[in-house]
Amino acid sequence: MKKMLGILGGIGLAVAVTAILLSREEKEEPKKEIKYKEVDFLDMAYVKKYFSEKYKEVIEKRPKSLPIILKLDAEEISLYIFTFYDEERGEIISKKTRIVSAKTTSQDFKDAFGDKDLLILN
Repeated sequence: MKKMLGILGGIGLAVAVTAILLSREEKEEPKKEIKYKEVDFLDMAYVKKYFSEKYKEVIEKRPKSLPIILKLDAEEISLYIFTFYDEERGEIISKKTRIVSAKTTSQDFKDAFGDKDLLILN
């Protein structure tokens, strides 16, 4: 009987340790969320505000990151992906990514892109 209780106690301990480890893994890997925003008018002031709010936090954690905007043209609306590219890891920081859907854009915003689909901000 004591042997049986020892085995059950060992199994209970193993289950508890496994549960703790699994819950710790879930906490360490946050969900990756890409935010979406619709705007009627997109200009460089919006771009400056967005990146100035995120830049310091990103650079502190990943100093080799660049703020970038990717342009995707859909049928009647333009989509822009505001994000950071980590040069050291060679990846986009999805947690700091926003897709912006713009009905119209300012002339200075259009001029910044020119005929390119990628804008790297300094």
